[in-house]
Amino acid sequence: AASLLEQIELTRLRGAQGNSTFSWSSFTFWNDYLTTVYTSAVPTPTMPWKVAPTTAIIHGFITQPGGEPVVDAHVTRTGDAGISLSTGDGFYSILLVPPGTYTLTASHMAHAGEPTAVVSVGPGDVIRQDLELGALLPPVIAEVVPDPDAARVATNYTRQLALSQGSADTWTLVAGPSRATVSRTGIVHWYPTALDAGHSYTFAAEASNAAGSDQKSWQVLVDATPCSTFRIADFDQVTTGAEYLFRRPRLSGTTIDNLTETPNVAMVTDAVPAFSGAKCYKVQWQFVDTTDQRWMRLATWDAPGLPNPIIELGRPIRIRLRLDSGQLRIAVGVREIDGTGELGSNGGTAGTIEWIGATHTVSGAPQGVLVEPMPGVWQTLVFHPRIDPILGFTGSGTLSSPNGMGTLEELSITIVDTAGPFTLYIDDIDLLCDTMPFGDLDADGDSDLTDFNTFAACFNGPNRPPTYASCDRADFDADNDVDLADFAIFAACFNGPNRPPTRP
Repeated sequence: AASLLEQIELTRLRGAQGNSTFSWSSFTFWNDYLTTVYTSAVPTPTMPWKVAPTTAIIHGFITQPGGEPVVDAHVTRTGDAGISLSTGDGFYSILLVPPGTYTLTASHMAHAGEPTAVVSVGPGDVIRQDLELGALLPPVIAEVVPDPDAARVATNYTRQLALSQGSADTWTLVAGPSRATVSRTGIVHWYPTALDAGHSYTFAAEASNAAGSDQKSWQVLVDATPCSTFRIADFDQVTTGAEYLFRRPRLSGTTIDNLTETPNVAMVTDAVPAFSGAKCYKVQWQFVDTTDQRWMRLATWDAPGLPNPIIELGRPIRIRLRLDSGQLRIAVGVREIDGTGELGSNGGTAGTIEWIGATHTVSGAPQGVLVEPMPGVWQTLVFHPRIDPILGFTGSGTLSSPNGMGTLEELSITIVDTAGPFTLYIDDIDLLCDTMPFGDLDADGDSDLTDFNTFAACFNGPNRPPTYASCDRADFDADNDVDLADFAIFAACFNGPNRPPTRP
Protein backbone atom coordinates (compact mmCIF):
# COMPACT_ATOMS: atom_id res chain seq x y z
CA ALA A 1 0.00 0.00 0.00
CA ALA A 2 2.81 2.40 0.84
CA SER A 3 4.52 1.89 -2.51
CA LEU A 4 1.23 2.55 -4.33
CA LEU A 5 0.85 5.86 -2.51
CA GLU A 6 4.42 6.80 -3.49
CA GLN A 7 3.70 6.01 -7.14
CA ILE A 8 0.53 8.11 -7.13
CA GLU A 9 2.36 11.05 -5.57
CA LEU A 10 5.19 10.78 -8.09
CA THR A 11 2.88 10.75 -11.11
CA ARG A 12 1.04 13.80 -9.77
CA LEU A 13 4.29 15.69 -9.25
CA ARG A 14 5.29 14.96 -12.85
CA GLY A 15 1.98 16.16 -14.26
CA ALA A 16 0.49 12.85 -15.36
CA GLN A 17 -3.21 12.85 -16.21
CA GLY A 18 -3.95 9.93 -13.90
CA ASN A 19 -3.05 6.41 -12.80
CA SER A 20 -3.89 3.00 -14.17
CA THR A 21 -3.64 0.13 -11.69
CA PHE A 22 -2.48 -3.35 -12.52
CA SER A 23 -5.00 -4.95 -10.18
CA TRP A 24 -7.99 -3.58 -8.23
CA SER A 25 -7.16 -6.04 -5.45
CA SER A 26 -3.94 -4.10 -4.83
CA PHE A 27 -6.04 -1.42 -3.11
CA THR A 28 -6.60 -3.31 0.11
CA PHE A 29 -7.55 -0.16 2.03
CA TRP A 30 -9.82 1.53 -0.52
CA ASN A 31 -11.76 3.58 2.03
CA ASP A 32 -8.51 5.14 3.22
CA TYR A 33 -7.71 6.12 -0.40
CA LEU A 34 -11.08 7.85 -0.70
CA THR A 35 -10.39 10.05 2.32
CA THR A 36 -6.69 10.80 1.75
CA VAL A 37 -5.90 10.42 -1.95
CA TYR A 38 -9.01 10.49 -4.13
CA THR A 39 -11.00 13.05 -2.12
CA SER A 40 -13.13 14.42 -4.99
CA ALA A 41 -14.63 12.78 -8.04
CA VAL A 42 -13.46 13.73 -11.49
CA PRO A 43 -16.00 14.05 -14.31
CA THR A 44 -15.87 11.35 -16.94
CA PRO A 45 -13.87 12.78 -19.85
CA THR A 46 -15.58 13.46 -23.16
CA MET A 47 -15.37 10.48 -25.50
CA PRO A 48 -16.36 11.75 -28.95
CA TRP A 49 -15.61 8.35 -30.48
CA LYS A 50 -18.46 6.99 -28.35
CA VAL A 51 -21.04 9.78 -28.19
CA ALA A 52 -20.58 11.03 -31.77
CA PRO A 53 -18.86 8.25 -33.76
CA THR A 54 -17.82 8.85 -37.35
CA THR A 55 -16.80 5.32 -38.30
CA ALA A 56 -18.12 1.77 -38.00
CA ILE A 57 -16.96 -1.75 -37.13
CA ILE A 58 -17.49 -4.87 -39.22
CA HIS A 59 -16.89 -8.24 -37.54
CA GLY A 60 -17.83 -11.86 -37.84
CA PHE A 61 -16.62 -15.45 -38.06
CA ILE A 62 -14.93 -17.34 -40.90
CA THR A 63 -15.91 -21.01 -41.06
CA GLN A 64 -15.66 -24.01 -43.37
CA PRO A 65 -18.39 -26.48 -44.34
CA GLY A 66 -19.61 -28.08 -41.13
CA GLY A 67 -19.12 -24.89 -39.12
CA GLU A 68 -15.52 -25.42 -38.00
CA PRO A 69 -13.56 -22.15 -37.61
CA VAL A 70 -10.80 -21.25 -40.05
CA VAL A 71 -7.62 -19.72 -38.64
CA ASP A 72 -5.64 -17.05 -40.53
CA ALA A 73 -8.23 -16.51 -43.24
CA HIS A 74 -7.73 -13.21 -45.10
CA VAL A 75 -10.68 -10.81 -45.00
CA THR A 76 -10.62 -7.67 -47.16
CA ARG A 77 -13.07 -4.91 -48.00
CA THR A 78 -13.29 -2.81 -51.13
CA GLY A 79 -11.57 0.56 -50.84
CA ASP A 80 -8.95 -0.64 -48.38
CA ALA A 81 -5.71 -2.54 -49.10
CA GLY A 82 -5.50 -3.82 -45.51
CA ILE A 83 -6.08 -7.46 -44.57
CA SER A 84 -7.80 -8.73 -41.43
CA LEU A 85 -6.78 -12.20 -40.21
CA SER A 86 -9.19 -14.57 -38.48
CA THR A 87 -8.19 -15.83 -35.04
CA GLY A 88 -8.23 -19.33 -33.58
CA ASP A 89 -12.03 -19.31 -33.24
CA GLY A 90 -12.49 -17.86 -36.73
CA PHE A 91 -13.24 -14.33 -35.49
CA TYR A 92 -12.21 -11.27 -37.53
CA SER A 93 -12.86 -7.55 -37.19
CA ILE A 94 -12.36 -4.48 -39.38
CA LEU A 95 -12.19 -1.22 -37.42
CA LEU A 96 -12.54 2.46 -38.36
CA VAL A 97 -14.67 1.75 -41.42
CA PRO A 98 -15.99 4.96 -43.08
CA PRO A 99 -19.75 5.03 -43.73
CA GLY A 100 -20.63 3.40 -47.04
CA THR A 101 -21.31 0.14 -48.84
CA TYR A 102 -18.52 -2.42 -49.19
CA THR A 103 -17.89 -5.88 -50.56
CA LEU A 104 -16.17 -8.22 -48.11
CA THR A 105 -14.07 -11.11 -49.43
CA ALA A 106 -12.65 -14.04 -47.47
CA SER A 107 -9.87 -16.32 -48.71
CA HIS A 108 -7.48 -18.97 -47.44
CA MET A 109 -4.90 -20.91 -49.44
CA ALA A 110 -6.04 -24.17 -47.82
CA HIS A 111 -9.71 -23.78 -48.78
CA ALA A 112 -11.62 -23.53 -52.03
CA GLY A 113 -13.62 -20.46 -52.96
CA GLU A 114 -13.54 -16.79 -52.05
CA PRO A 115 -16.98 -16.00 -50.56
CA THR A 116 -18.16 -12.38 -50.66
CA ALA A 117 -20.84 -10.31 -48.95
CA VAL A 118 -22.09 -6.74 -49.45
CA VAL A 119 -22.30 -4.72 -46.22
CA SER A 120 -23.59 -1.18 -45.69
CA VAL A 121 -22.53 0.72 -42.56
CA GLY A 122 -23.23 4.09 -41.00
CA PRO A 123 -21.52 6.08 -38.21
CA GLY A 124 -21.35 4.03 -35.01
CA ASP A 125 -22.64 0.83 -36.56
CA VAL A 126 -21.27 -2.51 -35.38
CA ILE A 127 -22.23 -4.99 -38.09
CA ARG A 128 -21.73 -8.75 -37.98
CA GLN A 129 -21.08 -10.57 -41.25
CA ASP A 130 -20.05 -14.23 -41.23
CA LEU A 131 -18.48 -15.88 -44.27
CA GLU A 132 -18.10 -19.57 -45.12
CA LEU A 133 -15.15 -20.81 -47.15
CA GLY A 134 -15.22 -23.89 -49.39
CA ALA A 135 -13.93 -27.35 -48.68
CA LEU A 136 -10.39 -28.11 -47.55
CA LEU A 137 -8.00 -28.39 -50.52
CA PRO A 138 -5.34 -31.09 -50.79
CA PRO A 139 -1.77 -29.75 -50.46
CA VAL A 140 0.33 -29.00 -53.51
CA ILE A 141 4.07 -28.68 -52.89
CA ALA A 142 5.76 -25.85 -54.79
CA GLU A 143 8.67 -26.61 -57.09
CA VAL A 144 11.96 -26.99 -55.25
CA VAL A 145 14.46 -24.55 -56.71
CA PRO A 146 17.26 -24.72 -57.47
CA ASP A 147 17.14 -28.33 -58.67
CA PRO A 148 19.70 -29.82 -58.37
CA ASP A 149 20.38 -28.17 -55.03
CA ALA A 150 23.82 -28.05 -53.40
CA ALA A 151 25.08 -29.25 -50.02
CA ARG A 152 28.52 -29.06 -48.43
CA VAL A 153 30.42 -31.61 -46.39
CA ALA A 154 30.30 -30.87 -42.64
CA THR A 155 27.58 -28.25 -43.16
CA ASN A 156 23.97 -28.85 -42.26
CA TYR A 157 21.78 -28.97 -45.35
CA THR A 158 18.32 -27.51 -44.80
CA ARG A 159 15.51 -26.95 -47.28
CA GLN A 160 12.24 -25.22 -46.46
CA LEU A 161 9.48 -26.77 -48.55
CA ALA A 162 6.58 -24.50 -49.46
CA LEU A 163 2.99 -25.14 -50.47
CA SER A 164 1.41 -23.46 -53.47
CA GLN A 165 -2.01 -24.70 -52.36
CA GLY A 166 -3.61 -26.17 -49.29
CA SER A 167 -2.11 -26.96 -45.90
CA ALA A 168 -0.19 -29.91 -44.50
CA ASP A 169 -1.05 -31.77 -41.31
CA THR A 170 1.96 -34.07 -41.78
CA TRP A 171 5.20 -34.11 -43.75
CA THR A 172 7.00 -37.34 -44.65
CA LEU A 173 10.43 -37.80 -46.19
CA VAL A 174 9.77 -40.47 -48.80
CA ALA A 175 13.31 -40.65 -50.19
CA GLY A 176 16.72 -39.37 -49.14
CA PRO A 177 19.89 -40.38 -47.28
CA SER A 178 19.34 -42.40 -44.13
CA ARG A 179 20.29 -39.54 -41.83
CA ALA A 180 17.95 -36.99 -43.44
CA THR A 181 14.75 -35.90 -41.66
CA VAL A 182 11.80 -33.60 -42.29
CA SER A 183 10.14 -31.52 -39.55
CA ARG A 184 6.46 -30.82 -38.89
CA THR A 185 6.75 -27.55 -40.84
CA GLY A 186 8.34 -29.06 -43.93
CA ILE A 187 11.99 -28.30 -43.21
CA VAL A 188 14.41 -30.97 -44.44
CA HIS A 189 17.63 -31.48 -42.41
CA TRP A 190 20.69 -33.46 -43.43
CA TYR A 191 24.33 -33.39 -42.36
CA PRO A 192 26.59 -34.73 -45.17
CA THR A 193 29.86 -36.38 -44.17
CA ALA A 194 33.12 -36.76 -46.12
CA LEU A 195 31.80 -40.06 -47.51
CA ASP A 196 29.01 -38.14 -49.27
CA ALA A 197 31.37 -35.78 -51.16
CA GLY A 198 30.80 -35.82 -54.89
CA HIS A 199 27.60 -37.88 -54.67
CA SER A 200 24.14 -36.84 -55.85
CA TYR A 201 21.09 -37.85 -53.79
CA THR A 202 17.41 -37.91 -54.63
CA PHE A 203 15.13 -36.36 -52.01
CA ALA A 204 11.36 -36.75 -52.06
CA ALA A 205 8.87 -35.33 -49.56
CA GLU A 206 5.14 -35.81 -49.12
CA ALA A 207 2.65 -33.36 -47.61
CA SER A 208 -0.73 -34.69 -46.44
CA ASN A 209 -4.00 -33.48 -44.98
CA ALA A 210 -7.53 -34.87 -44.75
CA ALA A 211 -8.24 -33.89 -48.37
CA GLY A 212 -5.25 -35.65 -49.95
CA SER A 213 -1.48 -35.56 -50.39
CA ASP A 214 1.26 -34.49 -52.80
CA GLN A 215 4.89 -35.48 -53.38
CA LYS A 216 7.83 -33.53 -54.77
CA SER A 217 11.37 -34.76 -55.52
CA TRP A 218 14.66 -32.97 -56.18
CA GLN A 219 18.37 -33.70 -56.41
CA VAL A 220 21.10 -32.64 -53.99
CA LEU A 221 24.78 -32.67 -55.03
CA VAL A 222 27.36 -32.72 -52.22
CA ASP A 223 30.34 -30.38 -52.65
CA ALA A 224 33.56 -31.22 -50.78
CA THR A 225 34.61 -27.53 -50.70
CA PRO A 226 34.59 -26.33 -47.08
CA CYS A 227 32.35 -23.39 -46.24
CA SER A 228 33.63 -20.34 -44.35
CA THR A 229 31.94 -17.21 -43.02
CA PHE A 230 32.03 -14.31 -45.49
CA ARG A 231 32.16 -10.78 -44.07
CA ILE A 232 29.91 -8.53 -46.15
CA ALA A 233 30.72 -5.35 -44.22
CA ASP A 234 32.30 -4.21 -40.96
CA PHE A 235 32.80 -0.44 -41.69
CA ASP A 236 36.25 -0.23 -40.05
CA GLN A 237 38.09 0.64 -43.29
CA VAL A 238 35.57 3.34 -44.28
CA THR A 239 36.04 7.06 -43.64
CA THR A 240 34.02 8.38 -40.70
CA GLY A 241 30.97 10.29 -41.95
CA ALA A 242 30.80 8.39 -45.26
CA GLU A 243 27.67 6.77 -46.65
CA TYR A 244 28.46 3.08 -47.18
CA LEU A 245 26.42 -0.02 -48.06
CA PHE A 246 23.10 1.43 -46.85
CA ARG A 247 21.69 4.62 -48.35
CA ARG A 248 19.93 7.34 -46.37
CA PRO A 249 16.47 6.40 -45.09
CA ARG A 250 14.57 8.74 -47.44
CA LEU A 251 16.22 7.37 -50.59
CA SER A 252 13.47 4.88 -51.47
CA GLY A 253 10.44 6.27 -53.27
CA THR A 254 8.44 3.34 -51.89
CA THR A 255 8.70 4.53 -48.29
CA ILE A 256 9.77 8.20 -48.46
CA ASP A 257 6.23 9.38 -47.60
CA ASN A 258 6.41 7.37 -44.36
CA LEU A 259 9.34 9.44 -43.05
CA THR A 260 9.81 13.01 -41.89
CA GLU A 261 12.38 15.17 -43.73
CA THR A 262 14.71 15.09 -40.75
CA PRO A 263 16.54 13.26 -39.34
CA ASN A 264 17.79 11.52 -42.48
CA VAL A 265 21.20 10.11 -41.53
CA ALA A 266 23.22 7.13 -42.75
CA MET A 267 26.96 7.28 -42.09
CA VAL A 268 29.98 5.54 -40.63
CA THR A 269 30.68 6.62 -37.07
CA ASP A 270 33.15 6.06 -34.26
CA ALA A 271 31.06 7.98 -31.71
CA VAL A 272 29.88 4.81 -29.93
CA PRO A 273 31.72 1.55 -29.16
CA ALA A 274 31.34 -0.74 -32.17
CA PHE A 275 30.47 -4.42 -31.91
CA SER A 276 34.00 -5.10 -33.15
CA GLY A 277 36.76 -2.78 -34.29
CA ALA A 278 36.51 1.00 -34.01
CA LYS A 279 33.61 1.94 -36.30
CA CYS A 280 30.02 1.03 -37.05
CA TYR A 281 27.14 2.47 -39.07
CA LYS A 282 24.64 5.00 -37.73
CA VAL A 283 21.12 5.39 -39.15
CA GLN A 284 18.60 8.00 -37.95
CA TRP A 285 15.01 8.64 -39.08
CA GLN A 286 11.51 9.35 -37.84
CA PHE A 287 8.13 8.09 -39.04
CA VAL A 288 5.50 10.73 -39.83
CA ASP A 289 2.99 9.15 -37.44
CA THR A 290 2.19 5.89 -35.66
CA THR A 291 -0.21 4.33 -38.17
CA ASP A 292 0.59 0.71 -38.91
CA GLN A 293 1.49 1.15 -42.60
CA ARG A 294 4.70 3.05 -41.76
CA TRP A 295 7.92 1.29 -42.71
CA MET A 296 11.30 2.18 -44.19
CA ARG A 297 13.52 0.58 -46.83
CA LEU A 298 17.15 0.95 -45.76
CA ALA A 299 18.45 0.11 -49.21
CA THR A 300 21.84 -0.79 -50.70
CA TRP A 301 20.61 0.40 -54.12
CA ASP A 302 23.72 1.73 -55.97
CA ALA A 303 25.28 2.91 -52.69
CA PRO A 304 28.49 5.01 -52.93
CA GLY A 305 30.36 2.16 -51.24
CA LEU A 306 29.60 -1.57 -51.55
CA PRO A 307 26.44 -1.28 -53.66
CA ASN A 308 24.10 -4.25 -54.17
CA PRO A 309 26.46 -6.86 -52.64
CA ILE A 310 26.12 -10.40 -54.04
CA ILE A 311 25.19 -13.20 -51.61
CA GLU A 312 24.37 -16.90 -51.90
CA LEU A 313 20.63 -17.32 -51.46
CA GLY A 314 20.81 -20.43 -49.26
CA ARG A 315 23.15 -19.02 -46.61
CA PRO A 316 22.07 -17.30 -43.36
CA ILE A 317 22.67 -13.57 -42.97
CA ARG A 318 23.86 -12.37 -39.56
CA ILE A 319 23.58 -8.70 -38.55
CA ARG A 320 24.80 -7.04 -35.36
CA LEU A 321 22.74 -4.04 -34.31
CA ARG A 322 22.14 -1.72 -31.39
CA LEU A 323 18.78 -0.07 -30.64
CA ASP A 324 18.72 2.15 -27.56
CA SER A 325 15.02 3.15 -27.58
CA GLY A 326 11.77 2.26 -29.31
CA GLN A 327 10.61 -1.05 -30.76
CA LEU A 328 11.00 -2.07 -34.41
CA ARG A 329 10.29 -5.01 -36.67
CA ILE A 330 13.10 -5.91 -39.06
CA ALA A 331 13.27 -8.18 -42.08
CA VAL A 332 15.93 -8.55 -44.78
CA GLY A 333 15.10 -7.84 -48.41
CA VAL A 334 17.00 -10.01 -50.92
CA ARG A 335 16.96 -9.41 -54.67
CA GLU A 336 16.98 -12.46 -56.95
CA ILE A 337 19.41 -11.92 -59.84
CA ASP A 338 20.06 -13.77 -63.10
CA GLY A 339 23.82 -13.27 -63.10
CA THR A 340 26.63 -14.37 -60.85
CA GLY A 341 29.87 -12.97 -59.45
CA GLU A 342 32.17 -12.87 -56.45
CA LEU A 343 30.52 -12.60 -53.05
CA GLY A 344 30.23 -8.94 -52.07
CA SER A 345 30.64 -7.61 -55.62
CA ASN A 346 27.98 -5.47 -57.31
CA GLY A 347 25.10 -7.68 -58.41
CA GLY A 348 23.02 -4.88 -59.94
CA THR A 349 19.45 -3.77 -59.37
CA ALA A 350 17.51 -6.05 -61.75
CA GLY A 351 15.35 -8.80 -60.30
CA THR A 352 12.47 -9.38 -57.90
CA ILE A 353 12.73 -8.94 -54.13
CA GLU A 354 11.74 -11.33 -51.33
CA TRP A 355 11.64 -10.62 -47.60
CA ILE A 356 13.36 -13.04 -45.21
CA GLY A 357 11.94 -13.11 -41.68
CA ALA A 358 8.62 -11.37 -42.43
CA THR A 359 5.50 -13.45 -41.81
CA HIS A 360 2.92 -11.06 -43.32
CA THR A 361 2.23 -7.42 -44.07
CA VAL A 362 -0.04 -4.95 -42.30
CA SER A 363 -1.26 -2.23 -44.66
CA GLY A 364 1.72 -3.06 -46.86
CA ALA A 365 4.32 -2.92 -44.07
CA PRO A 366 6.33 -6.17 -43.62
CA GLN A 367 6.09 -7.66 -40.13
CA GLY A 368 9.58 -8.97 -39.44
CA VAL A 369 11.48 -9.91 -36.30
CA LEU A 370 10.56 -7.85 -33.23
CA VAL A 371 13.60 -5.95 -31.90
CA GLU A 372 13.30 -4.56 -28.37
CA PRO A 373 15.43 -1.63 -27.17
CA MET A 374 18.54 -2.58 -25.19
CA PRO A 375 20.48 0.62 -24.45
CA GLY A 376 24.20 0.23 -25.11
CA VAL A 377 23.88 -3.49 -25.98
CA TRP A 378 24.68 -5.05 -29.34
CA GLN A 379 22.06 -7.59 -30.43
CA THR A 380 22.43 -10.38 -33.00
CA LEU A 381 19.85 -11.08 -35.70
CA VAL A 382 20.16 -14.11 -37.99
CA PHE A 383 17.97 -14.44 -41.08
CA HIS A 384 18.00 -18.01 -42.38
CA PRO A 385 16.50 -18.29 -45.89
CA ARG A 386 16.03 -22.07 -45.69
CA ILE A 387 14.23 -21.98 -42.32
CA ASP A 388 12.74 -18.53 -41.73
CA PRO A 389 9.54 -17.40 -43.48
CA ILE A 390 9.88 -15.94 -46.98
CA LEU A 391 7.38 -13.27 -48.05
CA GLY A 392 7.15 -11.77 -51.50
CA PHE A 393 7.74 -8.01 -51.85
CA THR A 394 7.96 -7.77 -55.62
CA GLY A 395 8.61 -11.51 -55.94
CA SER A 396 6.62 -14.72 -55.60
CA GLY A 397 7.37 -15.60 -51.98
CA THR A 398 9.91 -18.26 -53.02
CA LEU A 399 13.60 -17.34 -52.84
CA SER A 400 15.31 -18.63 -56.00
CA SER A 401 17.46 -17.66 -58.99
CA PRO A 402 19.06 -19.56 -61.89
CA ASN A 403 22.51 -19.56 -60.24
CA GLY A 404 21.46 -19.51 -56.59
CA MET A 405 22.75 -15.93 -56.23
CA GLY A 406 21.12 -12.71 -55.08
CA THR A 407 21.96 -9.36 -53.56
CA LEU A 408 21.46 -7.93 -50.10
CA GLU A 409 18.88 -5.37 -51.18
CA GLU A 410 17.65 -3.79 -47.95
CA LEU A 411 16.78 -3.88 -44.30
CA SER A 412 13.00 -3.51 -44.09
CA ILE A 413 12.21 -1.65 -40.86
CA THR A 414 8.61 -1.33 -39.65
CA ILE A 415 6.98 0.77 -36.95
CA VAL A 416 5.66 -0.90 -33.79
CA ASP A 417 4.32 1.65 -31.32
CA THR A 418 6.20 4.97 -31.63
CA ALA A 419 7.13 7.26 -34.50
CA GLY A 420 10.60 7.96 -33.14
CA PRO A 421 13.00 9.54 -33.85
CA PHE A 422 15.09 6.38 -34.03
CA THR A 423 18.84 5.83 -33.93
CA LEU A 424 19.99 2.41 -35.10
CA TYR A 425 23.62 1.28 -35.12
CA ILE A 426 24.71 -1.55 -37.44
CA ASP A 427 27.97 -3.53 -37.50
CA ASP A 428 29.49 -6.78 -38.82
CA ILE A 429 27.16 -8.16 -41.49
CA ASP A 430 28.14 -11.75 -42.31
CA LEU A 431 27.12 -14.49 -44.70
CA LEU A 432 27.20 -17.67 -42.61
CA CYS A 433 27.52 -21.36 -43.25
CA ASP A 434 24.36 -23.33 -42.49
CA THR A 435 25.41 -24.76 -39.13
CA MET A 436 22.91 -23.19 -36.76
CA PRO A 437 20.91 -26.24 -35.68
CA PHE A 438 23.91 -27.80 -33.96
CA GLY A 439 24.17 -25.92 -30.66
CA ASP A 440 25.04 -22.46 -32.03
CA LEU A 441 21.51 -21.08 -32.08
CA ASP A 442 22.54 -17.43 -32.50
CA ALA A 443 25.18 -18.29 -35.16
CA ASP A 444 28.02 -16.46 -33.43
CA GLY A 445 30.51 -19.34 -33.63
CA ASP A 446 30.05 -20.75 -30.14
CA SER A 447 27.52 -22.54 -27.96
CA ASP A 448 27.17 -20.50 -24.79
CA LEU A 449 24.64 -19.11 -22.30
CA THR A 450 22.95 -17.00 -24.99
CA ASP A 451 22.26 -20.18 -26.94
CA PHE A 452 21.09 -21.87 -23.74
CA ASN A 453 18.55 -19.10 -23.13
CA THR A 454 17.24 -19.52 -26.68
CA PHE A 455 17.00 -23.28 -26.18
CA ALA A 456 15.20 -22.81 -22.85
CA ALA A 457 12.59 -20.57 -24.50
CA CYS A 458 11.95 -23.33 -27.06
CA PHE A 459 11.83 -26.23 -24.59
CA ASN A 460 8.30 -27.61 -24.46
CA GLY A 461 8.60 -31.28 -23.50
CA PRO A 462 8.00 -34.54 -25.40
CA ASN A 463 5.25 -34.96 -28.00
CA ARG A 464 4.36 -31.28 -28.02
CA PRO A 465 5.10 -28.89 -30.90
CA PRO A 466 7.82 -26.31 -30.15
CA THR A 467 6.64 -23.02 -28.69
CA TYR A 468 7.68 -20.95 -31.73
CA ALA A 469 8.08 -21.85 -35.39
CA SER A 470 11.74 -20.76 -35.26
CA CYS A 471 12.32 -23.43 -32.59
CA ASP A 472 12.63 -26.05 -35.31
CA ARG A 473 16.35 -25.28 -35.21
CA ALA A 474 16.38 -26.39 -31.55
CA ASP A 475 14.75 -29.71 -32.44
CA PHE A 476 18.13 -31.42 -32.89
CA ASP A 477 16.75 -34.95 -33.26
CA ALA A 478 14.00 -33.76 -35.65
CA ASP A 479 11.16 -35.56 -33.86
CA ASN A 480 8.86 -32.51 -33.81
CA ASP A 481 9.42 -31.51 -30.19
CA VAL A 482 12.09 -29.87 -28.05
CA ASP A 483 12.61 -32.14 -25.08
CA LEU A 484 15.28 -33.76 -22.89
CA ALA A 485 16.67 -35.72 -25.84
CA ASP A 486 17.37 -32.43 -27.61
CA PHE A 487 18.86 -31.01 -24.42
CA ALA A 488 21.28 -33.94 -24.26
CA ILE A 489 22.50 -33.07 -27.76
CA PHE A 490 22.73 -29.39 -26.85
CA ALA A 491 24.69 -30.20 -23.69
CA ALA A 492 27.21 -32.13 -25.80
CA CYS A 493 27.63 -29.06 -28.03
CA PHE A 494 27.90 -26.53 -25.19
CA ASN A 495 31.46 -25.22 -24.91
CA GLY A 496 31.21 -21.65 -23.60
CA PRO A 497 31.79 -18.25 -25.23
CA ASN A 498 34.30 -17.70 -28.07
CA ARG A 499 34.96 -21.42 -28.56
CA PRO A 500 33.55 -23.60 -31.36
CA PRO A 501 30.85 -26.10 -30.30
CA THR A 502 32.20 -29.44 -29.14
CA ARG A 503 30.41 -31.36 -31.89
CA PRO A 504 28.66 -30.31 -35.13
